[in-house]
Order: sequence, then C-alpha cells, then structure tokens
Amino acid sequence: MFRMQYYISYSLREVSDVIKRIEFSLTAESIPREKVFNAMLIIEELLVNIIHHNGMDNKLIALAITADSNDIKITLKDDGHPFNPVEYVNKLGDINTRPLTEGGNGLYIVKMLSKCVKYSREDNKNILHLTVLDSV
Repeated sequence: MFRMQYYISYSLREVSDVIKRIEFSLTAESIPREKVFNAMLIIEELLVNIIHHNGMDNKLIALAITADSNDIKITLKDDGHPFNPVEYVNKLGDINTRPLTEGGNGLYIVKMLSKCVKYSREDNKNILHLTVLDSV
C-alpha cells in the first residue's frame, strides 16, 4: 500500500507543485495512467475550491492519499466554513438541465470521477473522503 500526506497552505502555486509531486509518485507506483489523471483532476479541483471559497489564509489543508492495485483514496481536511460539497451538488440538480454559468461545475466533475464521496464535519473541520473511479 502506498501512502502520502501533505499539508498545503492556501496558495495556488503550492497546489501546482503538490499536484506534480503526487502525479510523479503515483505514476512511479505503476498506478494506471487514467486513474492517476482522474485523481489529479479531483485533487486540483477541490484544493482550488477550498482556497478560493473558504477564506482561511493562515491555515493549512491536510491531504492524504492511499493507493493500492485497486483504489486511490483521497482525504481532504480544512478549517474553513462548513461546506458539504456532496449536498451542494445534489441540490443543484442535473448538470444537463441547468445553465453552465452557475457554480458547482467543478464539483460535478469530482462527483463523476469518484466511486464514492463522503463528507463530514468534525472538530470544526470539513472532511471529505473520496475513492477515485477507474475510468469514465
């Protein structure tokens, strides 16, 4: 089993660096390329959303990744305002029947690329657990 953990400041430049390191590490573990691509897209979308919408400049985002021959699992924790992305996407409805100019499109991508997405709020932290889909 492969494990990685990062603590990321609220900086888009740092997100880019972390994404590159994760991609290199997962590829070196012989994880299928499509699954690595899906994981990178999910991680980037969620980190950028947290940075843009949470307003917690002096805090860190915790990112943990585990991978084996079957799954890539991602856990994100942040100290921002309570926000349940699973509930948010479900309230928006079908992406095919609403204008794309509304928010939440990136969260739809995350949902489409995930086998399972679970949200909880514990100790004043948003916690999101995801399992990456094999292919779309």
